[in-house]
Amino acid sequence: MILRPRDYWSAKRSQGRIERTTLEVFLQCVAMVKKFFDPRAKDKKVSNLVDCYKEYIDKMSDVSEIRSFVKDVAEFAKTYRNFFTEVKDDELLRWDNSKIRVLHILRTCDVSTFDPLILKLAIEGDDALGVALDELSSYVLRHVVAGATVKNFNKECASVIHGDKTIAKYLEEKKAAEDIDDESVRKGLLHIKKSYNKIAKEILLWMEAKRRAEKGADVKGVLKNHGYDLEHIMPQEWGGHWPITSPMVVDPVSGNAVADPKDATDLRKNAVYEIGNMVLLNGSLNRGVQNREIKVKLNGDGARITGIRNAPTPPESLYTQDVIADIEANGYLWNEKTIRERSEALSDVFLSIW
Repeated sequence: MILRPRDYWSAKRSQGRIERTTLEVFLQCVAMVKKFFDPRAKDKKVSNLVDCYKEYIDKMSDVSEIRSFVKDVAEFAKTYRNFFTEVKDDELLRWDNSKIRVLHILRTCDVSTFDPLILKLAIEGDDALGVALDELSSYVLRHVVAGATVKNFNKECASVIHGDKTIAKYLEEKKAAEDIDDESVRKGLLHIKKSYNKIAKEILLWMEAKRRAEKGADVKGVLKNHGYDLEHIMPQEWGGHWPITSPMVVDPVSGNAVADPKDATDLRKNAVYEIGNMVLLNGSLNRGVQNREIKVKLNGDGARITGIRNAPTPPESLYTQDVIADIEANGYLWNEKTIRERSEALSDVFLSIW
């Protein structure tokens, strides 16, 4: 459904803990692109953006200059709305559509602070827009996964707009400073907290899209916007059917059994939230099978419980199909060590992309 102009501009968007309308975000973009609002300045805050506009317009010498500014704002608004479109629920998400891909990632990460830079590049029709968008998605995702602070994004965006730095340079510096280096990202992918399930889902989604693009595979329903669900193979509520003795908790690196109950419990809790324990499904699992032991969860019980493999919509994700085949080939063993091995493999894929 295409939103009416009023609905589009009045729609609420999250910026961290703050909600702002699309119009408010856009007006900040205009002010930053025109360089009369710079969040790096101590006396410039979003809360006094109206004053910045008034001050800027008051400095104009005549009516023609004001008309020119209004015309620019109108053109900016067209570009903004054409670029920052809402992704339809049934839209297929393809890797080669960098605009949709990067905006989808930024919105999932609740980041709109780089909108002014994206608008500037879109207005200029920069040939390097695709490269810049890829760098931006890498920069943002690495921060979110590594747990690095994002509070300086607004100022960093201004620095790039003013030509003081590039996103590529920021990326290089932050990697060197160990804020978002590869090791920090790997650690982050081993501890994806429950509130970040949407981030894990986003990562797996675009890994899937890239793999399908490279293989020339069909874009299946799993790549529909809102057409997929995140599932934890070892369930988040594991106590009932995954006690620490069955399968026995093991050290994720050595594979040795862990006898101490407290240590075993901690290791199992942590394993649940590793990226290696997560898969994409075409629909959510029935709660009756979600928390069951691995064999029943995958194949059902032959009676009333339907498992992942024989669900009405079996998994189309290539990564999900792979891990199901691996679990079956390994005698339905799924524990801390097998989860860690898959986490490391998926971390390699993440770092090769972002």
